[in-house]
Amino acid sequence: MSKVNNSNFYRYLFYSREKIHVWVFFLSIISLIFGFLNVYRNIFPSIYISSSFILLEELLRILTVLSTIYIILFLPSYPLFFLILKNKKYRFLEKISFTIIFNLCFYIISGYLGNLAGFSMTSLYFFTCVLSSYITFLFANFIFKGLKYGFKIQNPFKLKEKSFHLSSEISPPIKYIKKKISRNALLLIIFLLLLCSFYVVRYSYFFGTDGWAHIYITRFITDEHYLPLDEYFGAMGLHIFSSVIYFFSGIELVYLPKYFVFYSFMVTSLLFYNIQVRIFKNNNLALLGVFILQAFPLGFGNHLLIQFWPTSLTVIMCLEIFFLLYVRMQNFVKLEKPSREALLSNMIFCYSFAIILFVSAILTHTLVAVIMLISFIPFYLIYFLKDVNRGFDLALLCGMLGIFFVLLFSGVITEFVIYFNIFKYPWYYYAIGGICGSIGAIIVLKRIVRYISFSNGAFKKVIEGENSKIYSLIEDKYIYPVCLIVILGFILVFLIGITPMLNINFSKTLIGVESTVLILFSIWGLFLFQKKPRGKILLVWLLSFGVLIVASLAILPLGFGRIALLAVPVLVIGFVSYFYKLIKIQKSTSLKISLFLVSMVIFSFFAFYYDDLTDPDQDEYGLKRREVYSIMVFSKLSPEHCAIDSEFGWSYIFIYYGYPYGQSNGNLSSSELYDFLGGMQYLFHPSAHINESGVNILKSLKQELGSDVFLILDDTYLDTVHGGLGKLTNEEIKQYNNLNYLNKVLVSKSDKGTEIPYYWVI
Repeated sequence: MSKVNNSNFYRYLFYSREKIHVWVFFLSIISLIFGFLNVYRNIFPSIYISSSFILLEELLRILTVLSTIYIILFLPSYPLFFLILKNKKYRFLEKISFTIIFNLCFYIISGYLGNLAGFSMTSLYFFTCVLSSYITFLFANFIFKGLKYGFKIQNPFKLKEKSFHLSSEISPPIKYIKKKISRNALLLIIFLLLLCSFYVVRYSYFFGTDGWAHIYITRFITDEHYLPLDEYFGAMGLHIFSSVIYFFSGIELVYLPKYFVFYSFMVTSLLFYNIQVRIFKNNNLALLGVFILQAFPLGFGNHLLIQFWPTSLTVIMCLEIFFLLYVRMQNFVKLEKPSREALLSNMIFCYSFAIILFVSAILTHTLVAVIMLISFIPFYLIYFLKDVNRGFDLALLCGMLGIFFVLLFSGVITEFVIYFNIFKYPWYYYAIGGICGSIGAIIVLKRIVRYISFSNGAFKKVIEGENSKIYSLIEDKYIYPVCLIVILGFILVFLIGITPMLNINFSKTLIGVESTVLILFSIWGLFLFQKKPRGKILLVWLLSFGVLIVASLAILPLGFGRIALLAVPVLVIGFVSYFYKLIKIQKSTSLKISLFLVSMVIFSFFAFYYDDLTDPDQDEYGLKRREVYSIMVFSKLSPEHCAIDSEFGWSYIFIYYGYPYGQSNGNLSSSELYDFLGGMQYLFHPSAHINESGVNILKSLKQELGSDVFLILDDTYLDTVHGGLGKLTNEEIKQYNNLNYLNKVLVSKSDKGTEIPYYWVI
């Protein structure tokens, strides 16, 4: 009897599809209450819990953080995607990603609109936006359902057997969850959480120094209550979103970048999983792709996502655009030409959502958003030239490009091209390059358009060698031998000892070998997979990135690495597509393939962690607490306006601690606070202080600038002129004790005796 009652209890609480939204509603209300409590404390900071209730204070803080996580993930748009827009074309996890990323866009656009309308960017403003929007969505759902089914008030807890779709014998919720989540998915989730935790404990604050610029802007918003659009080219997306997290949770801003990796990793993984499920229609292959993307040292997870960058949020939004376009394109690559119904199917939702995503991406990182948009255009252009209906969505991408120019020329975003100095060459250089590029593009496009076909069965015939064995011959005679040569070459270089002779970091060599092998199999996998109609778009996408990389080397060398990072997802898809081919020819269970995959995983982990623990760059990019504390002390005690020559990337740490929040009325910009002598780290060497004419450069700088000059010395520093790391010898460090024009005013010293002295130019 009790077993039956327990079964009914579990069914009553968890298994009714009609009741799950009720529990989500109650959870939303609870989260909003805790969010409001923190908002209330921001408005009235004098109200606090007595120190005698420390345990209650900690419990309230934990509940507030958990509520904030729920709010930023699911509110206010949960009712929109799960109640109002019940589109059966999208799966549950796809709707979850829609909800999370739409909320991200909602906060960004709300911040811009509120700032434009003259509202103060306060916790109360954002809480009001969330609450009012959530209520609006619920009310809209009530109206839509009322118009469709009639306005009837029902008991939400009324038990209906037809809504269970389950047998009378129901296991507890944990067993039910186990049935819904595969073991591989559970292991991957645990791995990603452990990986994020590793990055949290790996650094005292966070990886990289760029994050200090972004938390300074975030703190400016939270303290001054408006958007500093003169900072970071007017792209405030990350900073608005970070401000919302701070307003609702109360977490210290200096720790926000450290824990932000959980958001960037998990959301990217969910989105990339959804993309691959649509591509390969295989859950395990999708999980493998997520694992490779985040765990292999390709620069995407271990460099792009772990840094507190706007790039990560922009990539998330642009990948969601790709997902929408890819799902929609499946109707356009069938053997039959797309009908009018196929063109209009789900068009309003896709176009509206894609435009919201792109506008938010532009307002977060303009350059990355434009690069991603340009990478999407070629395959739609090819399809448009092949058949107008198949490339119908090219109009959407052109519209997005128009939106970018409208935002650029209206001054909402600044002209970032000036910063990167793209137009630094004579005009005829670009004219010749444009003409040659156009001619080459026309020739290539004509060949590709002629080659494109939408027939079925070509992929199967190629991988099984029914038409020609040329593909298997290429694989056996070129792909495998090249990979073997790369690996043997690495072993030979390592054994002979050429690596240290060439001053090449051993860990970087490991990563280079692995990346080369993966790229070879990725390109080959995409070349095979493009025989499927749904695979052609992926190969063209990779080629688009290849063209952009070549163009960046000619015009914008600094952008080469960034574009290469953006191409990593499609490379991973290519690598997984090779395993898709092995599954189709039933070789995925062979001992050789299993050993290859296991070897790749072991090699990847060894390369990744060896590089992370031995590469000196890791210490340079992750600041110690003593270093930050000394900057904080200096910022409080230094003169109002002085010149600083410090290590690259430290400037915004001084600004973060030195800016007079709430006292300047927004009239003081960050550039007016200090004079940072960028690119002058060569002055760390004592021999560079006196030029060929015998003039003391430091004293001359003090006279020219009319302010105090401080030299903050680090024995190992990032050389922005020659690249890599610069280092002072022990003799050079000792020379500073005998320089009579410098006075040591502050020092940061570690337990091991390592010092970072602050010298004042007398």
